[in-house]
Amino acid sequence: MRVFLLLVCSICFSLWLTTLCLADEQGLRLGTDEWPPYEYSTPNGEITGIATDLLKEVFSRMDAPVASLESFPWARGLKQIEAGRLDVLFSANYDETRLRYVRYPKGDLVLSQWVFFVRSEDRERLTFNSFDDLKDHRIGVVRDYSYTPEFSDFIEKNKSAVVVSSDRANLELLLRGRVDYALCDYLNCLQLVNQDRLEGQIFPLDDKPLANIYLYPMFNRSTVSQEFVDRFDEVLLGLKREARYWDIINRHIK
Repeated sequence: MRVFLLLVCSICFSLWLTTLCLADEQGLRLGTDEWPPYEYSTPNGEITGIATDLLKEVFSRMDAPVASLESFPWARGLKQIEAGRLDVLFSANYDETRLRYVRYPKGDLVLSQWVFFVRSEDRERLTFNSFDDLKDHRIGVVRDYSYTPEFSDFIEKNKSAVVVSSDRANLELLLRGRVDYALCDYLNCLQLVNQDRLEGQIFPLDDKPLANIYLYPMFNRSTVSQEFVDRFDEVLLGLKREARYWDIINRHIK
């Protein structure tokens, strides 16, 4: 009987361990998009950024190997993780509609802000204090980004959204006068403004953000166990208590 019980316990433990490590037996398959300063490619092809380097640090502390890290347009990345071809996709805000195929950790990687940008020449004319200020104006948004429910309802009701494929395309439409407002992550669009030398041409309405948004990695529900995500949460929380967390963030903010 004792041998039988030991055998059963051993089998159960092995099954638990297999479930825990299902995604990282051969290494985690990571996917992201081009969204500086959170995730972006350097001239030599390395993918880095705030969220990228925070994830690398956490996975290293977990002894969870990374098999691959690829960059996709965001809409394609969502299809990849839903189809099971990625184990982790980042960075995303929390969206309940994705829970059928991903797991979110309890803790976020970093806080971001959705902010409206306007042309500098319109900074006195165009404001944002409430949705009433946006009525009868065209607003640039990015395809498959998950915005706040209130804003999504507003643009659906008012038919005011101009949908583009990327934040850079959104700023280009703004400069060309095709939209009046471009809704962007604050740090991301500041980075793009610096990269494209658009200082003085585009102005952020940063005194009134649309929302504060927490950014997360999404874990594939079919290939990554809840136990693994719980471990991730523990290690991330420990990192946030250290100065290194802010060191990683600050080295990507220009």
